[in-house]
Amino acid sequence: MSSGNHRRNPVFAIRNLHEISLADVWLIDQKMNVVTMAGHGIPPRPPRFEDVPQFSEDKKLPPGADEVLKKAFAGQASVTEVFNPVLEIKSLTAATPVYERESQNVVWVLLLHSPIVGLREAILQSVRILAGSAACAFLLALLAAALLSRSFTRPIEKMNGVAKELAKGNYSIKTGVADKNELGELAATLDALAVQLKDASEESARLENMRRDFIANVSHELRTPVTVIRGSLEALVDGVVSSPNDVAEYQDQMLKETIHLQRLVNDLLELSRLQTVGFKIESEPFDVKEAAAEAARAIQKTAAAKNVLIKVERTDGQKIIQGDGGRVRQMFMTILDNAVKFSPEGGEVVMRIGDSEIAVIDGGSGISAEDLPHVFERFKKESSARNKEGSGLGLAIAREIAARHNFHLSAQSPVAQDPKWPGSKFTCKLQ
Repeated sequence: MSSGNHRRNPVFAIRNLHEISLADVWLIDQKMNVVTMAGHGIPPRPPRFEDVPQFSEDKKLPPGADEVLKKAFAGQASVTEVFNPVLEIKSLTAATPVYERESQNVVWVLLLHSPIVGLREAILQSVRILAGSAACAFLLALLAAALLSRSFTRPIEKMNGVAKELAKGNYSIKTGVADKNELGELAATLDALAVQLKDASEESARLENMRRDFIANVSHELRTPVTVIRGSLEALVDGVVSSPNDVAEYQDQMLKETIHLQRLVNDLLELSRLQTVGFKIESEPFDVKEAAAEAARAIQKTAAAKNVLIKVERTDGQKIIQGDGGRVRQMFMTILDNAVKFSPEGGEVVMRIGDSEIAVIDGGSGISAEDLPHVFERFKKESSARNKEGSGLGLAIAREIAARHNFHLSAQSPVAQDPKWPGSKFTCKLQ
């Protein structure tokens, strides 16, 4: 304590110290006079230090105070335990020096005295308070742990149930967890997995149906020419047909069915190769506009036999791309051949060759709304006399060739409101 504190009134400080420590407090000067004091049963002192008379006889210090006072005035804080014969209890007496700021001399000694019984009661009270606080904290911790555990286990239970349902093949189930944490991210991933599995399941079912349809169609397409060839051969071998004209007719029929069978097998092999990921096609620069024009020139003979006019509308310049020019020409030949096949006698087919797309338009009977979405599928063909020799694989092959060159092949029918074009329009959008 500084000299400035030496000149100030210490009454209120002593009272506060007593209230905090619950002990009797004395402030003693170098002459062993009690400057001020506060404690149990001690009347309040006057508020002004100047009005407090110096005394030592009327207010005795606690037993054992002399020893600790001597040490305190020597600059050493100490504590002693003594037995009070009057109260028959043990007490603790502590003393600490108070220094002057400038000289650092001991000017006062602060003396505290408290029965050990009171300390023990205070300690026990503190222990009880601490134990109660610990018990409350433990209960609160248990409640918080239960709530947190529930918040963690509930999403996990939901995700576990979803995983079991997914294992059973129920891909429409959802977790319903929307937490903004790691568990929420895991639940979102599980929901996304369910969607992907559902899509994959539907795609697998679709491919399985396509496989069955393909096998059925192949069986049907192969059965017809084989049956005709076998019947004709049996008739010739058994001698049912013997006249030269009939024999020649049967032989001609078998030749046609054999050619059709060969075309079907070749188309199947061609489509299978194009759909194989590892199958490589030629890759070299070529003019796709010129490949389309060559296909139009090559189909002229077939069109002339049916009195169908092939008209080419071509923009200037070239369109050089990297790919297989022969197969692209084959693709346009297939589209043009279909256009001629379904055009009426004396009809017209227009090929419009532009820089970004090439279109083939015919004035035929068009494609029905039911068949239009399936026009590029295998064995999807019109059952009519005009298409009796078709294999139903031409447009499927054309689509695969387009896909290999990053083209987009589409069909539209009818073309427009103009009655001149009631047929179909096949458009190939270039890359």
